This record gives sequence, structure tokens and C-alpha cells, in this order.
Amino acid sequence: RLREPLSADRYFSREYFAFSREGSWRPAATLSYHAMTLALGPSPAPMRAAGLLLHLAVAALRAACLSALGLTPRAVSWAAAVFLLHPAHIETLMVVAFNEELLAAAGLLGMLWAWERGRPGLCVLGLALALAAKETGAIGLALLPLWEVCRGRRPRAVRLVPHLALTAAYAVIRFG
Repeated sequence: RLREPLSADRYFSREYFAFSREGSWRPAATLSYHAMTLALGPSPAPMRAAGLLLHLAVAALRAACLSALGLTPRAVSWAAAVFLLHPAHIETLMVVAFNEELLAAAGLLGMLWAWERGRPGLCVLGLALALAAKETGAIGLALLPLWEVCRGRRPRAVRLVPHLALTAAYAVIRFG
């Protein structure tokens, strides 16, 4: 089925659920599987290599975010190493169809990285990737005010309006 990509409009219809055979709406994951199959073929080895690259990218984003919080380089290195080697995260490398968590993590960490750098468009794009990868991406709404508190700043609700609108749009598409 991965050799037959869905047309863009079908990602926003009930046909997506019939195609994916899931009750979840995870278009970023489905698109990534299509892209990997088209670019690398159906063999698991190259797909695992692509998963490893995504795993390394998430570790790098995690390190960048922890550095921004002021952790020491040693603490950042340990946190990245624990992420890279922890069995719960290694599982995503063992099965080529388990990249939803990594895509959601990349989106959320990218969102935090962009937020810290004052890049609101990239921040919303990160949240969009997280939501489109897995439902747990909705935690981004709580992460942003928490990030502000951790940075010693007062959260401003007005900055969350685009993120709230995006999450509402996600809910309408997913549950509507």
C-alpha cells in the first residue's frame, strides 16, 4: 500500500482512516513512509537507516533545547546519550513503522527551539509536525508556557493564539 500514495485531499477525508487502517490521524507518519518507500524502496535496511538519522536529529534537537535552558555541556551530553541508548527509544529503530514518536518529538523540540529564538512561524510549524505525527503532539500547548517558566519568564497567553488555533483545527480534522 505504501507504493500507492494518497492524493492530498484524501488525507483530509474519511478515506485516510480506511487507507491507514487506524483510528488515528497521523498524516506526517504516513507521508514519511510513502517518501521512504519511494526513495529507498521497500527494503527494511535503508528505512532503518532513515529512522536512525531521524533518531540522531531528535537527539541533537534535545541537546539544543537543553543547552538553551542553561544545562552544562556535560549534563546535555548525558541527556542526549540516555535518549540515544535508552531501550524505549531504541524500539523505534527496530521497527520501520514506528517513527510517529520520533516525528512528534522532532516537531515538539523544533517548536521549543523556534520559540526560544523568536521564530513564531517555525514554532507553529513544529507544532503542526508534532500533531500530524501523533496525537501526543497536543502537549505542545502545555510545553510552551512551561518553557517560559523554566526560563524565568512570565508566560503570555497572547503568544499562544496561533498554537491554540492550530490545535483546534487539528481537532476538527481529526474528530470532525
